[in-house]
Amino acid sequence: MKLRSLTLTNVRRFADPIEVRGFGDGLNLLAAPNEAGKSTIFEALNAVFFLRYGSWNKDARGLQPYAGGDPSVSVEIEAPAGVFTIHKTWSSAPGRKQARVTQNGRLVAQADAAEAWIADLIEAPGDGGPAGLLWVRQGEIVSEKPEDGAEARRGVLSSVAGEVEAMTGGRRMDAARARVEEELATYVTSRGPRRGGPLEQAETALNALQSREADLQGKAQALRSALDRRRELRHELKGLEDPQAHRDHLAMRQAAEAALEAANRYSERLGTARAKAENAAIRHQATGGNIDTLKAALDEHRDAAAQLRHAAQKVSDGKALMDAATSALAQAQDAETQATAARDAADEMQRRAEKAQGAASAQALRGDLTARLARGEAQERTLAETKTSAAKGPDAAGIKRLERLGADLQARQLAQKAAAPVIHFQYDGAGRAHLNGMPLDDGARTAVAERTELQLDGIGRLVIEPGQHADATGVGAAVRALNEALRTAGFERLDDARAAAFARREAETTYATLKRSFAAEFPDGLGALRMRLANLPEAVEPDPDLPSRAHAEEAARSARVAHDDAASARAVAAARAEDARRQADHAAAQHAAATDRLSRATGALAGYEDPGAALGQLQARLEQEAVDKAKTAEAAAILEREAPDLEAAQTRVSRLRKAEEQAATRTATLREDLAGLEGQIGSAADTGTDEELADTVQQRIAAEARRDAILFEVAVLNRLRAALEEARAQARDTYVAPVTAELRPLLAQFLPGAELALDADAVLPSELHRGGLEEPFAGLSGGMREQIALLVRLAFARILARAGRAAPVILDDAIVFTDDARIERLFDALTHQAQDLQIIVFSCRQNAFRSLPANILSVVPAASDGSAAGA
Repeated sequence: MKLRSLTLTNVRRFADPIEVRGFGDGLNLLAAPNEAGKSTIFEALNAVFFLRYGSWNKDARGLQPYAGGDPSVSVEIEAPAGVFTIHKTWSSAPGRKQARVTQNGRLVAQADAAEAWIADLIEAPGDGGPAGLLWVRQGEIVSEKPEDGAEARRGVLSSVAGEVEAMTGGRRMDAARARVEEELATYVTSRGPRRGGPLEQAETALNALQSREADLQGKAQALRSALDRRRELRHELKGLEDPQAHRDHLAMRQAAEAALEAANRYSERLGTARAKAENAAIRHQATGGNIDTLKAALDEHRDAAAQLRHAAQKVSDGKALMDAATSALAQAQDAETQATAARDAADEMQRRAEKAQGAASAQALRGDLTARLARGEAQERTLAETKTSAAKGPDAAGIKRLERLGADLQARQLAQKAAAPVIHFQYDGAGRAHLNGMPLDDGARTAVAERTELQLDGIGRLVIEPGQHADATGVGAAVRALNEALRTAGFERLDDARAAAFARREAETTYATLKRSFAAEFPDGLGALRMRLANLPEAVEPDPDLPSRAHAEEAARSARVAHDDAASARAVAAARAEDARRQADHAAAQHAAATDRLSRATGALAGYEDPGAALGQLQARLEQEAVDKAKTAEAAAILEREAPDLEAAQTRVSRLRKAEEQAATRTATLREDLAGLEGQIGSAADTGTDEELADTVQQRIAAEARRDAILFEVAVLNRLRAALEEARAQARDTYVAPVTAELRPLLAQFLPGAELALDADAVLPSELHRGGLEEPFAGLSGGMREQIALLVRLAFARILARAGRAAPVILDDAIVFTDDARIERLFDALTHQAQDLQIIVFSCRQNAFRSLPANILSVVPAASDGSAAGA
């Protein structure tokens, strides 16, 4: 059986439906902090398989959330017959209790028939079922108290004895067992309490009282919650309606409003001061501008007169310069025409020389590209051959499967050898026994795992036939499975497959290296190289009369320099002629402008009788205005430094007013809520819930005592029946060896060379042999007992799986005392065993379990129909 999904509704902290998803074959992990609900999920799994749907005992009530409701659990499992969904609902009301088994939406069984179906699927822990050993609650894997050593051993393998019995089959009980069975039958059947019997009647009465008690507790809790809520609301309302608080808040708001009004008045004074300072600055700036204007007019009149005298002289000089420049320009134009013809002839000769040299360079490049292309094509062929080699032999998954089959065969052979009968000889005379031609030594022990023939001197042959069940460990099937896998892969031996896998990995590495080298040397591919070769120019015949390219370039450069010099000379002459003309024109324009400038400057001063005296008056006024500007600016600055924060005052007044509005709204809301609570509390108080609850509790205690007395009698009968089962001790002896053989390789990972001794009677760990010492199991550290307990469970799970009774291993925070170094070894053991088992680990140690390679389980909200929301 394997788990596939789990859905919880109204189970402890999960009042809303949730789904646990991600279950897969092998190792599964749910790592979450404490109080995340991992133990709740474990208890829900335990309940759906082992808690009858009709029960309403403390285990069923313990599944209820604080708010009440009917706990419901659905689990999807995969069994040999297919995929099934088991659903159970526990309730105090008989009409709401459910148990259903469905397959693909089809109802398979319900109610008691569903319980019987589950019992056939997996036996309960108390009946020797595998979950008693393989499902470990938080804190149960090992005792934390050293003085509880014996209890720790029983806790480690509490149901091993029952499992041994289930595996070996037992034999019929004697007449005493029949009498015990007869007595038990008056109380219980194989499916639970006998219908109409004393136990069922006691449980029915107890369930009814428990249901009534739960309902009354819900009502009492609702009343207590309403009283607590009323007390909270009254306290809050008292604080809101406190007169002193009202007076304090009113005084605070009025003070804030007064501060805001003062800030507004101060802001107006500051604005007036700023305006005065700004006006003084404007007047000062205007007077300065008038002074600058008068000074500029006086300077302009003086400069205009000087400019007019200078312009007249420049008109005369410009005419003489223009005549000389015109003659020089004509001579430079003739020299440029001759240089242009010489330059064109040199350029033509250079083009012919460059073409001849380009053809020669293309010929050399063609040879280089041809060689590179040949090298690339050779590398391309090598790549193809290496890629073909890399595809031969088994891949990583294939060799892993072959290795697993080989390891399984080796383990089965070891188990077969451990379980095989042993023969040994003690000789009285000279005669000897021979096996395969070799004599057997006196006292030597020889395991017989297959058909064996011995030669006995003076007697004859002795043939030992192990029988049809000799290969109980499945060695033959393991050999056939390995041979079939090797034959499918095309190999005769496992070593040949390993060699081929190694050769494949080497070829894959070589292919990757060659591919990177090829990509580095030919990043654009061989096609680009071929295209470049095809685009080279065709070869041409050399011309012996052509100069070399260097000589042609030098001649062309010299011709261009000479042409450029002539052009420059002509341009200079033209520029000089043009400049002379512009200068003459400019001189004439300057003379006219100077005349106009002097006229305008004279007009600008016409308004002043005495420009010098007017300038002095303006400067005196400027000094007085500077003093006024400084005084007004200082006054504004002082006001600005001492100004209150107007925005903060506005914010405070707004906040206080809004707080008053919110307090009034909250007060009205509280009064409405209190009125409703008063009505609710009055109605509940009139019903006398507390008195009825106390009476019901007393009745329930009495009913539990009656039920417990019957259960005690049933337990006594069961204990007597168990005592009769001691006759099966011989069958248990044959179980110790397989457990020891399965445990040995797991224990070697932690303590190389150590051996764990099992008590043959109780099939429990008794001693640990290491370093020549024998240490009692109860005296080991908590961490060591925890590790051994987990390893024994894993070994037991593998044996169950091989016996066709596989069940998931579920560990709820079962690794708490193990240090960091050994927890990694435990992870290795879990990973190895998970190849054949489904192992589910719940842990709060998120960082420590990060290195465990497992399917990560997730807890997600589920839709109302049980499917995951958003799935």
